[in-house]
Amino acid sequence: MNYIRELNAFRDWLMLNPLTTSGVALWYTLMSINNMAGWSEWFAVPNSTLQQLAKLSKQGLADARNELKQKRLIDYKPGNRKQAGSYKMNSLVNRLVNSLDQTLVPMLDKTVDQTVDQMVYQSADQTLEHINKHKHKRNETKQDNIPYAEIVGYLNEKTGSSYKPTTKATQSHIKARWREGFRLDDFKVVIDNMVEKWGNDPKMSQYLRPETLFGTKFESYLNTKRPATVSTTSRLPLVTLTPEQAAEMERIANAQRRA
Repeated sequence: MNYIRELNAFRDWLMLNPLTTSGVALWYTLMSINNMAGWSEWFAVPNSTLQQLAKLSKQGLADARNELKQKRLIDYKPGNRKQAGSYKMNSLVNRLVNSLDQTLVPMLDKTVDQTVDQMVYQSADQTLEHINKHKHKRNETKQDNIPYAEIVGYLNEKTGSSYKPTTKATQSHIKARWREGFRLDDFKVVIDNMVEKWGNDPKMSQYLRPETLFGTKFESYLNTKRPATVSTTSRLPLVTLTPEQAAEMERIANAQRRA
């Protein structure tokens, strides 16, 4: 035993365990005697010596000894007329260590298990999140296979402009409409509609640009009715005249010439 460690352990033990003054006095007395005896497992002490050192009566010694035995602080073997009783000090340091092993180890095991589980679940969640992000990004890439160059090239062709298909703002407008479900033919129709409507208007022709055509009014421009064109090659239907009608028309024409 380590004398100082046992004293400290007893002091700590007293904070949580009730013990009479007589019991405390007897424990300190026995511990001091055992220290002087060189820490024998069992050591004999006459009752008279204990009574004198611990300042206890005969009955007080008996009560204090029984209390220490019940608290498992000591073991006691009664003596006889020729032999004093023997005492064994039970180490509080060892008891506290065993108690900590029984209490803290399961708690630590549980804490470790919970920590490991949390780390595993967190790692699994992060892995799953990474997979989902990768899958979403891959789906986005497939969905975003947008013909920017063809759309902007068609606009440049119709307006004589030189917009770049790589401009982020232009791509952003086209991508927004593409995700709404509009496709290449829709973009061409919008361009055709608005070029025909604004192309000859100096004030409006400046709006034949990606941010306007491919903006939030895209669907409205898509449904703009283009003005009807009249074919210059159309002819009136032929009318067949009777001989009398032809003669009359010739007479009228001659009269107009003479006049």
